[in-house]
Amino acid sequence: METIATNLSLWQSYEYIGPNDKFHPAQIHTEKGPNGEAAISTDDSMWSIDTPENPHSILALLYYPAWNLEPLYDLRDASIEFSLRGDNLKLHGGHCYFWIHTATLGSTRWHYIKHPLPVKNGKWTRNNLTLSTNPKDWHNSFVSDPNDAKSLPLSLKACASFGFSFTGFSKKATGQLSLSSFKIKTNICKNWPYNSKFTGELYWKTVSRKKKKQKIINCETATDRDVKVIFNHNDFLLLNNHAATFSYLAFINSQKSTKGADLRNSYVFFRQIIEMFDPKGGSIHFFVENSKTGTIWVERGKIKLISSAFSMILSPDEKNWLRLSGTDTLESLLMGTAGQTGYDYFGFMVVGAQKNPSGLWGLSQFTIGPRIIEE
Repeated sequence: METIATNLSLWQSYEYIGPNDKFHPAQIHTEKGPNGEAAISTDDSMWSIDTPENPHSILALLYYPAWNLEPLYDLRDASIEFSLRGDNLKLHGGHCYFWIHTATLGSTRWHYIKHPLPVKNGKWTRNNLTLSTNPKDWHNSFVSDPNDAKSLPLSLKACASFGFSFTGFSKKATGQLSLSSFKIKTNICKNWPYNSKFTGELYWKTVSRKKKKQKIINCETATDRDVKVIFNHNDFLLLNNHAATFSYLAFINSQKSTKGADLRNSYVFFRQIIEMFDPKGGSIHFFVENSKTGTIWVERGKIKLISSAFSMILSPDEKNWLRLSGTDTLESLLMGTAGQTGYDYFGFMVVGAQKNPSGLWGLSQFTIGPRIIEE
């Protein structure tokens, strides 16, 4: 079991401004928690009623692992410890609950109604929860696509955010809510199968136009935040085969990342950086490759030419992919060491470029896992 203490400075409060939203960083208090511990607080100026939720909810505090460059959390049967406090907090008949949310190409939220949380005004209350996997202990308050609703076990397994909510109120809750000492104890594997923070020894590579061979991509610290980033700048080599012209942007060896884990139906999350990048008529795609057999498959979905976060599911259905070369089946590559061939590289490339791409392309986060399947 591993105990994770979340970064309190990254907790935020949610204001719904339909159909958009806004996040407000919680206020940090270094020694105002119980026993002089650090604490954070939010108030009714920072939250609003989320009307698409059923029943209407207020997401007073929330945490996204991705904000801390972490992969999805597996919260099945996890134990959670934390302290809550209210100050002039008025819930108007409502209750406070812990909630979880998955955003794996479809949004699903659950509130843990089995345990309404006591919030006393002017006094800290210590809470210990063990998260059940029984849907009867939870309420499903939101599904973005009813045809793609995630079950509770899958939502817990691939948890993209979590926090504290108010529901059942007669009108908007007012006052202040504070949180301290939030910890999760679980069997979570934060690197399953791979989570790159681009720190330490760097294994991401490209095929260099200047050197006409593989080279390790430069790693730098972003100027606006303490995050390691890989940058590929004006060094893209066009390669030809019978299916398309393509150029590697960045790729990594499976033995230095996923160890050949089965990637079928795996969740992929990444943050792309674009600065005056011109693919010269091509488009950016995720790919998997077996270099020994010369087989390359690219995911058909085109990645937009903007600096943003993206996600996808690596479906083993070949209609969602394009074979650039080789004869191996897609599934045999995605299965990794569990299959007959497996992949030895994966990453990003430009397909269909007319000339060498130019400009700057980079990654500030990359995660594969978990597999979005029921167990």
